[in-house]
Amino acid sequence: MKKKYVYTCMVVGIIIIVFIGYRNNGQAKVLADKNEAITSSTNTSENTSKLITEHKQIDDEKIREIEEVQEIKVNKQKKLDELKAKVEKIIKEDMNNVGVAYYDLNSDLGFNINGEKIFGAASTVKVPISMATVDLVKENKLTMDQGVVYSSQDYEDGAGILQGTSTLREPINISTLIDYSIKYSDNIAVNMLLKTITPEYKYSYIENIVKHTVNREENESSALDSLEILKKLYFNKDNNEYYKTIIEDMKNTVYHDRIDKYIPQEMVAHKIGDYDDYVNDIGIIYADEPYILTVFTKDTNGNPDELIAKLSKCIYDNR
Repeated sequence: MKKKYVYTCMVVGIIIIVFIGYRNNGQAKVLADKNEAITSSTNTSENTSKLITEHKQIDDEKIREIEEVQEIKVNKQKKLDELKAKVEKIIKEDMNNVGVAYYDLNSDLGFNINGEKIFGAASTVKVPISMATVDLVKENKLTMDQGVVYSSQDYEDGAGILQGTSTLREPINISTLIDYSIKYSDNIAVNMLLKTITPEYKYSYIENIVKHTVNREENESSALDSLEILKKLYFNKDNNEYYKTIIEDMKNTVYHDRIDKYIPQEMVAHKIGDYDDYVNDIGIIYADEPYILTVFTKDTNGNPDELIAKLSKCIYDNR
């Protein structure tokens, strides 16, 4: 009997020990879970605080960047205003007979003087005609090696090297006509290009660039319109490989008496134009900070070539 009693007590004791251990383990687990939750909450709070701090730092950096860019633009605009005043001093009494547009290709800032005033475009129009031609090549409507046959209607005196040559007896490919049109300002070459693309297409092409209608009865332009044409040529958003050819031809022109007369010629891609009292030049200047300059004149006092050259030098030195 005594043994049975002892055995029973041992069993009860074991059960009690197991129960107490289970309960303690449960409490420990609850406590551990609680501690883990507190730790997790603390970590989450710390992470959130860290993210907020980092976000604020990023915002502060962006604000500083915006302020710096704005300050640069304000200073640039102030410098442009001073530059415009210097250009106006050079123009002086010819103010009503000159149109100028300047555009900084990096800052997207610029100025103009009589920028919308209409002038005779003269041979500056050979640039958009060449651009229109190579755009048709890109669209597979023409090819650069496509031959164009000369006819008597294409003949024109003045600038160029084709007049009176035997070259006119054979078809001349479009690539060569573009070269001659830009490098030598060849009038016959551009007329052969124009009959290929048609005058109607030329006018529509120019209107699409300048975003307004133009006088289709005359060969006219303005400083701002020509600026837009050269911007299209420079930025080349459609990645037309032949735009580079036009730019190289403009760099290798035989004329150096205006925009590039007093500045490094190797960085200037330009096209002159003369007709009656109109004397013009439009160009892209590939300086450390590239820019576009277009100048149109009519019946100025003194030498208009020299006037354009001095304007160009002033802008190059003070931009």
